[in-house]
Amino acid sequence: MGVPMEYIMKRRKTMNPELNNIRESLNEIDDEMLSLLKKRQKLSESIYRAKKGTLAPIYMLQQENQKIAALDDIDDDIRNVGKPFLKTVMRLSREKQYHMARKDDPYWKLGLQILQSQKERPSILTIATQGNTGSYSYKAAKNLHPDSAIITFPTFESACTQVIEGNVDAAVLPLENSTAGTVDEVYGLLDSNKLYITETTGIEIRHHLMGVKGSSLESIETVISHPQALAQCSSFIQSMGWKTEISGNTAFAAKEVQKRNSLLMAAIGSEEAARNNGLELIMSEISNVVHNQTRFVLLSALPYIAEDANTCSLVIRLAHEPGSLSALLSLFSDRDISLSRILSRPVPKKPWEYTFHIDCNMSPTDESALDLLYQLEQETLYMHIIGWYKE
Repeated sequence: MGVPMEYIMKRRKTMNPELNNIRESLNEIDDEMLSLLKKRQKLSESIYRAKKGTLAPIYMLQQENQKIAALDDIDDDIRNVGKPFLKTVMRLSREKQYHMARKDDPYWKLGLQILQSQKERPSILTIATQGNTGSYSYKAAKNLHPDSAIITFPTFESACTQVIEGNVDAAVLPLENSTAGTVDEVYGLLDSNKLYITETTGIEIRHHLMGVKGSSLESIETVISHPQALAQCSSFIQSMGWKTEISGNTAFAAKEVQKRNSLLMAAIGSEEAARNNGLELIMSEISNVVHNQTRFVLLSALPYIAEDANTCSLVIRLAHEPGSLSALLSLFSDRDISLSRILSRPVPKKPWEYTFHIDCNMSPTDESALDLLYQLEQETLYMHIIGWYKE
């Protein structure tokens, strides 16, 4: 049974009356500050109404920077806390104004995209995957849509192209692994903005060592597989002192071992890949960690946002300025929107510029989520929704 809070507070007052008096003074100051903040937010509403129709932007960066710079001439103690304090209250003011602006702007770009997205789950009759019938992608596609026809292609890009050209309804590709991290090539394809994440699934990855009949741990000199699989089994490979060879897919690796028919080579892949290619399992479950899982995504040419969607995937590009990422993250925390993933990727041909892939937990029916997207659209160099789905 816990100790009542009332008893704890009485004990605190008895034990240290001086500390209690200081706390009461702080509470009074906090109340005054909150009262002033309320007045300031009311003035923010007036500022928005005064700006409305003048084409003046809500975010006036130069003006805000001038206010911050004015603190350079005051005492160090105040300057050091005053700058982040001012930045915070000015950011809260902008958030209030953006909320009002969104209500007055029913045709904002991303708002239209959300409104026009498919509300009924589209039929998925055909799915493109990379690899062949023994690949983990094939298994993930069957896990998501067991009755769909699965068509295999040699590369991630060719699978995506089939969706873009309308030859298949969707593609299933691996996005990240719990051991080896992200699949950069797939993130690069998402940056093209031609496809949308509509569903996800997690597949338990069990890597096995396989070879032709008669091969053994002693005979093997080279092991072949996809780079992610090699990374996920790196401890075992290094302990055996084997050379590695890269394949486009774990199932392709099994096919290559069958083709070469050499006791010196083995593949890493699924049990299905071994069975489909007539290979023998030499050793089972050789991953670095026991629970090795890969997250797969279903990509469609058109966005589909279900009412029960709880994860929004964004691509954002920021100005290369000090504090830009911190300021971005504050927009999420101010609205109690949590992030489940954040990944930075360099922008091609633009040194030191980065694109951020962010997954956040929010509902499409949440007003604060829409306010966030409206503000991001105004204050970032680039922002795009690549999926709003249930995870």
